[in-house]
Amino acid sequence: MRRIVLALALALSATMGAEAGETDKPRLIALDWGLATTLLGIGVEVRGVPEKPAFLDWVQDPAPAPSSRDLGLRLAPDMERLEEADPDFILISPQFASIEKRLESIAPVRSFAIFTPEKTPLANARSVTRALGDLAENPEGAEALIADTDRAIAALREKAEAQRETCGFLVVNFVRGGTVRVFGEGSLYGGVLEEAGLANGWTGATNFWGFATVPVSELLHHPDDELIIVSPVPVEVRQMLAAEDDVLSNGLFGKIPALRKGRYTMMRPVWSFGGLTEARTFARELSATDLPDCSNDNS
Repeated sequence: MRRIVLALALALSATMGAEAGETDKPRLIALDWGLATTLLGIGVEVRGVPEKPAFLDWVQDPAPAPSSRDLGLRLAPDMERLEEADPDFILISPQFASIEKRLESIAPVRSFAIFTPEKTPLANARSVTRALGDLAENPEGAEALIADTDRAIAALREKAEAQRETCGFLVVNFVRGGTVRVFGEGSLYGGVLEEAGLANGWTGATNFWGFATVPVSELLHHPDDELIIVSPVPVEVRQMLAAEDDVLSNGLFGKIPALRKGRYTMMRPVWSFGGLTEARTFARELSATDLPDCSNDNS
C-alpha cells in the first residue's frame, strides 16, 4: 500500500512540475499582427490579438486559439481587456510608439521592427523570429520556423529554375474596384520573389511598406507579367473574376493583359505586413501554382 501511495505521489509531483514548467513560460500579447503570427508560427500561444475578426479575414492562418481575447483596436486597445489577459510582456512594432507609455502601465513593452527604412523585411523577419523565440523561451521553435521558411523559398526557387524562362510577377491587392496596391522593393512578397530568383514586375517607387497605391489602369502597362491577386478582394472584383465572360466584357478590366489572357492567380489571404509565417505561406502558395513559361509566349 505504501508503494502505491508513493507512486501516486511521485506521479502527481511530476504532473505538477510539468504544468509549472508550462505556466512559467512568459505570457505574451502582440498588438502587431505580424509579431502575433510569428509567435504562433514558433509554437507560442498568444493570449489575445487586437481586432480579432479582421485578423481572421486578413491573416487567417495561423489563427489564435478560440480562447484568445479580442483586445479591441490595434492603436487603441481596450486597456481593461489587456489587464485581464495578465501578460508578462506586450509586444509592439515602432508604429505603436504613441501608445507605448500607456501600455507600460499594464506590463513591460518590447518593440520589434520587421519593416524599416532599409527595406529588408525578410532579413529583419528572421532576426525578429530569433528574438521572439528567446523572449518566449522557445528558441528551438524559432529556428524551426526559419528553417521551414527557407525550405519553402528553396522549393519555389527550384521550381522556377526547372523552367527555361518564367514571367515576371505582379503582386497586387485590390483596395477598391478601381485601385490596387502593387508590391515591389521593400515588401515581404518582393523579398520572397528575390530570394527565389523570380522577377518582380513592379520596379516603380514604393512606400515604407514596400507597395505603391495605383489606379487599376496601371496594370495595362504590364503585358508580360503574371498577376498574383492576394485576397481578400472587394466583392465586385471577386464576382467579376468568378465569371470569365464578365472579365472580357468589363471595359478597363477586360483590357488588362493578365486578365484577358487568364494569366492570374487568386491567392488566399497572406498578411502583407507580416513576418516569416507569411513569407513561408506566400512561397508555398506560389509553388502550388503553375508558374507561367514565357519562353514561347506569343499571345
